[in-house]
Amino acid sequence: MDVSKRLVDFGMEHYWQSHHPWIVPEPFTLEPTESYSKDDLDEYATILREVSRECYEEPEMIKNAPHNMPIHNTILDELNDFEKIAVTYRQLQKRIKAGTIKL
Repeated sequence: MDVSKRLVDFGMEHYWQSHHPWIVPEPFTLEPTESYSKDDLDEYATILREVSRECYEEPEMIKNAPHNMPIHNTILDELNDFEKIAVTYRQLQKRIKAGTIKL
């Protein structure tokens, strides 16, 4: 999620994480729609290159991102823990019964 937060500093929309189950840590899938131009995709690739460079050379810049947003430290672990979220009411009832979600 650190990379996603850093992309926001460049004015890019954060990416969606890949679907569960994850086979690598913090996966993401870029799925641009037909509305993006080649210039848009080139800009995105340039920004990803810069963020990649920062990961190796300035890791604190990435760890403390985003820097240009009113809310700097968002905790998304709870939102991304697939054992603790329930998308449907039926799933919520199962999680409550199992004790993984407490209301």
